[in-house]
Amino acid sequence: MNYLSKMFAFLLSVILLFIVPAYRICWVTDQAVSKQVNYDTCEFVNNVRHKGFVSRRMYEDFVGKLSNTGYVYDIEMKHLKEVWDYVPNISSPDGYETANFFDEYPTEYILKDIFSSEEDRYFMHKGDSFVVSITNKSKTGSMVFMNFLGDNGFVSSIFTKYGGMITNEDY
Repeated sequence: MNYLSKMFAFLLSVILLFIVPAYRICWVTDQAVSKQVNYDTCEFVNNVRHKGFVSRRMYEDFVGKLSNTGYVYDIEMKHLKEVWDYVPNISSPDGYETANFFDEYPTEYILKDIFSSEEDRYFMHKGDSFVVSITNKSKTGSMVFMNFLGDNGFVSSIFTKYGGMITNEDY
């Protein structure tokens, strides 16, 4: 019985002295990377909101900053444009009423316009909305530790979503 208690104490000491601190270091690193990704995303979106366009250089600089973290990300951009339209309404005296809808332009549309036009820019108008979502697609150190402990889920702690209304048309 004394042998089993010594073996248990040895395993517990290995876990407490090596595995827990190593996991903690990986987790803190993931949190630092998450803060940096959030900061870079906010900076990019605010730049787009205040200029009213996304240029090829702005996008490539943003992707370069994200790649400096050493991880692979899924970058999703959305441009929402408010459109007013007439909708039939029998109860109205004119027979119609105005309603607003949002046209949505996804990442593929924005990138196609940036990389295929001669201006290298995707233009938006004051009052439109622009949203960027970032999700980590590669395994981090803390995810490797969790997989080692039996967790088979792939839930990244590095993700952010930021957006807002276009406030200026600087073109």
